[in-house]
Amino acid sequence: MILQLKRWLSNRQIIVVADSFCASFRRLDAVRHHVCMITPRRLDARLFDAPHPQPAGKRGPKPKIGSRPGGAPQPTLKERIENDTVYWQTIIIPQWYGQSNKVMQIATGTAFWYKIGLPKQ
Repeated sequence: MILQLKRWLSNRQIIVVADSFCASFRRLDAVRHHVCMITPRRLDARLFDAPHPQPAGKRGPKPKIGSRPGGAPQPTLKERIENDTVYWQTIIIPQWYGQSNKVMQIATGTAFWYKIGLPKQ
């Protein structure tokens, strides 16, 4: 359905806010080049930095994750919640499930969500 919507509205950016049902690796992989998906994540999800480009002439597979030695992950979401240095922004969402003016706090960042054997997210 999401890909059909993108076909119909090909000149528009599509942002989909979905529940955890749509947060599986395979579903996100199917649409990742076409739309922006916002889904809940598990607090222990392994998140990584983007890989550095492979040097010219280097043989072997291209790195899939992390720029730290051994591909160490970024802090987990739980660690970020407990970190006092994370900047939280307060937003107001009108008409949140029948409520009016739901106040939420959000923090943003960029990371790769990776699971061995599946494409990088």
